[in-house]
Formats: sequence, C-alpha cells, structure tokens
Amino acid sequence: KPAGMGMGLNICRSIIEFHHGRLWVEANPEGGSIFVITLPVKPSCPA
Repeated sequence: KPAGMGMGLNICRSIIEFHHGRLWVEANPEGGSIFVITLPVKPSCPA
C-alpha cells in the first residue's frame, strides 16, 4: 500500500456527519474491519 496522509476516514466522517448520518467500524471475524454508514433519506415528493 502506498503511503498516504491518513485523512480519508476523517473526510468521510465529516461528510457523513454533515448529512446527519453515522459511521462506525465493526471487527470482521475473518480479519480486517467492516466500515458501516447510515444516511437519512427524505421521502420523495409526490409527482
């Protein structure tokens, strides 16, 4: 993996929180991590 600045997850968190969503990490029993996000959905306008 090439070296990075380590800002990707923080940027994702900021965008998700701006949209009133949530971000969390769960341990993957098979190794690694699972990143989960939720974003609220507005009902669509009737046509």
